Amino acid sequence: MLADANLKNQPETMTFDELNQTMKNLGKQQFDYRTFKAAYDSDERIQNMVANFNKEGLALNTDVEADEDPQAPQQDIDGDEEVSQMAKRATRARQ
Repeated sequence: MLADANLKNQPETMTFDELNQTMKNLGKQQFDYRTFKAAYDSDERIQNMVANFNKEGLALNTDVEADEDPQAPQQDIDGDEEVSQMAKRATRARQ
């Protein structure tokens, strides 16, 4: 989906229902917000593919950014977690 959106030069967002339909078709794990957040926090591959997410869905990290639409998913994280993620990114950048 990410590659397809980049080929079309457009942003890509999806709800968890849409993500789960795709995952179901692939015979893979399905997610709700809680399980997706856990997977995102622990898997750098997911972090690299996802720009933002919230309880409604996610925005893929495409070459074209989505408009700042209030309905577009925004990552729902608290301050401590945000600092932790920034530190992880800084550590990865140094490696």
